[in-house]
Formats: sequence, C-alpha cells, structure tokens
Amino acid sequence: MLSVFSFRGTGTAMIVLLGAFVVFHVLVLARVVPHGIVWGGRIDDRGRLMRMEAVSIAMLLASGVLVVWHLQTGGAGGPGLFSSVGMWVLVALFALNTVGNIVARTPLERFAFTPVTLLLAVMAMRLALERTLAGG
Repeated sequence: MLSVFSFRGTGTAMIVLLGAFVVFHVLVLARVVPHGIVWGGRIDDRGRLMRMEAVSIAMLLASGVLVVWHLQTGGAGGPGLFSSVGMWVLVALFALNTVGNIVARTPLERFAFTPVTLLLAVMAMRLALERTLAGG
C-alpha cells in the first residue's frame, strides 16, 4: 500500500493541497470568496472571521513547514522523531477537521472539503508511517 504513495510524492501533494487552502483562505479574507462557506457557516462577525482565518492560514503554513521538515529528515533520527510526532498531530487535526466538515451547515464544506481533509489526514498518516515502518 505504501509503495503506491511514495514518501516524496505524498509530501509534495500534501504541500500543494496546503498551499491551495492558504490561497483559498486569503481569498476569503479578501472577500473574493463568500465568508458564509467557511467555519460551518457559523461566523457572521467580520472581526471574528478575520481572526479565525488568520489562525487557519497560520496553521496551514505551519503544517506545510512541518511536512517539508519531515521530508528533509526522512522521519528518522533526532529531528525526524519530532517531525514524526508532528505528523501524527496533523493526522489527528485533519481527522477532526474532517468531522467538523461533515457536520458543517454549508454543502461546500460537507461535500467538497470533507474528502479533501480526509485525504490530508491519510497523507499525513502515510508520512508519519514512514518512520514507524522504518523501525525508528
């Protein structure tokens, strides 16, 4: 199964998806994308929306940095141990985000973002398993 999804290929695809989400959230902040389709359609206050979007962008950027770090360390030894733990944290975060998307009010989050965040969780798991299966 892991051979189907190479370590580097999975990491690269994950970085592309995370980057696309950053662009999406920037477009929400710029009012190009309507704010009602994010955060389960539950945020109406512009100030709160700005704060939540800033947190989203920061988390996505941090996730991207973690993926790059994990790709560089190969998930093995010293720093690789920390990146592996970080990847397992991403698995949990994206899994929880998937659940949040499933119960969202907006169809876009339920039907478009649910499979994407699930895919991100699976990709993060694939990267985290590299260290586990390598015996590290």
